[in-house]
Amino acid sequence: MTSPTFPELPPEAAEVDRFYKLEPIAKAALKALPEDSDLATAANHDVLLFSFHILSPWEDGSISRFGMLGSIGDSGWPDINKLQDEVIDHCRSRLENDDNLIVKSHFADIIWCARKDHKMARTAIGLYTELYQDQVDRRHFELATDVICRAAILAWQLKDKRAALKIEELISSALISGSLGIDTIWQLSTFVSKNIQHFEDSKIAKFAEALQRICNSQDLSNPDTDFYLLRELAGHQAKIHVALKNDEDAQNARIAIGKYLEADARSRPGDKALVVAGLLTGAIDHYNSIGEPDMARSLAGEALTAGRETENNMGEITSEIELDLDPFLQAIRKAIEVSQQEALLLLGISDALRPIWENAVRAEAEMKAGGSLMSFLPSTTYSDDRPVNTASTESEIAEANI
Repeated sequence: MTSPTFPELPPEAAEVDRFYKLEPIAKAALKALPEDSDLATAANHDVLLFSFHILSPWEDGSISRFGMLGSIGDSGWPDINKLQDEVIDHCRSRLENDDNLIVKSHFADIIWCARKDHKMARTAIGLYTELYQDQVDRRHFELATDVICRAAILAWQLKDKRAALKIEELISSALISGSLGIDTIWQLSTFVSKNIQHFEDSKIAKFAEALQRICNSQDLSNPDTDFYLLRELAGHQAKIHVALKNDEDAQNARIAIGKYLEADARSRPGDKALVVAGLLTGAIDHYNSIGEPDMARSLAGEALTAGRETENNMGEITSEIELDLDPFLQAIRKAIEVSQQEALLLLGISDALRPIWENAVRAEAEMKAGGSLMSFLPSTTYSDDRPVNTASTESEIAEANI
């Protein structure tokens, strides 16, 4: 059985969107064919096989490649492990007759996942590696990163040390080259940080140095700087240093996460006080979680000022929802680690106002189920397997300290 050959994909199709843009091409091919013909049957197989959700090797944290299928008519949600032999035979035919590397690698991987055919897994590794080089030459780094990470996972699954070493070297060279954008660096470093055990110490030490250079090259005064990615990269550095038992470097990387939260807050325009206050209290919380209370205390006044400005700017909103924003400011109480009385004095709340304060805390807690203003504040999610504070809203912190 034959089927239409896929054309060379346009440049925009090279960017990963979980479907490689091939499903609509397959559907268009199917529409142009006579019903009940062999070609239509083959095109139907293509539509099915290109409908799989492709799991990202760096984001999804899974050794699997294919997730649930999209809804295809009344066929429900087929399982890749239950694909019929006719469909698998179609995949093998595609491998023999199509020249498109994206198509060929896709079908080889499907056969491996569906039938655990080790030969097909090795074929997929070779095709992904070739596709990686092709996409790097075209400067399509997102797809290049996706396929080389997938090739690494397959090599590790097969315990193919020769293939694994070659792929790890390609990943190492890409990270260290300095020619990639910060988004691609983040994707690769996320993948490496989740799979540190597979890389030699000498390689991951160079990864950490490369990540530090990337971070140092960013303009922290520019509000367009991607501070989220900088925090992620610092977190990856910390994990690498933990693996290398470089305690001082690991702590410096953790501290950098807080510094990026501070820089993010200070680069914001003055009319975004709520976001600024959220970033500063996030930095305070982070510094405390990594054992740096002095750094947390140094931000208390700045966070308090931003919080008060938030309260002033949002008077109309708070009156409409009958919510006192003081629970937001209570995060500072934990941050500066002072007594209950000192915290209340710092926030300008006298003992006489204590009942009102407690009612405000309860009101904010009751709103949590419906989504409070506090739930929209930026937060840091970094952890390198150290104990961290799991309180997610200022009300939880406040209730924990009353």
